[in-house]
Amino acid sequence: MKNNRFIVFEGIDGSGHTTQAKLLADYIAEHGVPVWLTNEPTLFTEAGRTIKATLRGELPMPNDPLEFQKLYVDDRRVHVEEIKQHLANGEWVICDRYVPSTVAYGTGSGANYQTLLELNQQFPLPDTTFFLDVSPAVAVERVKGRGETREFFEYEEKLSAIRQNYLRLMENYPHMQSINGEQGIEDIATQARALLGI
Repeated sequence: MKNNRFIVFEGIDGSGHTTQAKLLADYIAEHGVPVWLTNEPTLFTEAGRTIKATLRGELPMPNDPLEFQKLYVDDRRVHVEEIKQHLANGEWVICDRYVPSTVAYGTGSGANYQTLLELNQQFPLPDTTFFLDVSPAVAVERVKGRGETREFFEYEEKLSAIRQNYLRLMENYPHMQSINGEQGIEDIATQARALLGI
């Protein structure tokens, strides 16, 4: 395995991106390669904690959707410095959500697509971003199956618009690769590793 690999998993809520990020990180670690598993929004910045509280309904959603997405940018600015340090140390970095989430979800909530792209141009591109593609109906059933209170975006109509934004993003980001997220968990994990050549 080559060192200094930056891999991101993306998808609408319920697509399995968190599960697959962990599976890949575990696989890499089992092969003796140092790896850092991380996610966005983080919980080690004030912006990240504000995002999570807002999504849970503990804080009001700002009226201006761009204002909310700028919190993700603020959180990412700190997070990226951590990512760079881990890569410089020779580790792989596996990240659950990154720039595409901000653009896809932000546009889905009413912010301008091009403005969000420009806000995030400052951040390094991953080597590979996997977009786990599932239908919004399947995603919502999975979310309901968790038995938890649904967060702000976890409804079929919203997820349908967000999925379309992800598909649009693949035109802007050639490093994004789509995987059918409705396959079995191990099938997805195997396909991701094959695409990475590991």
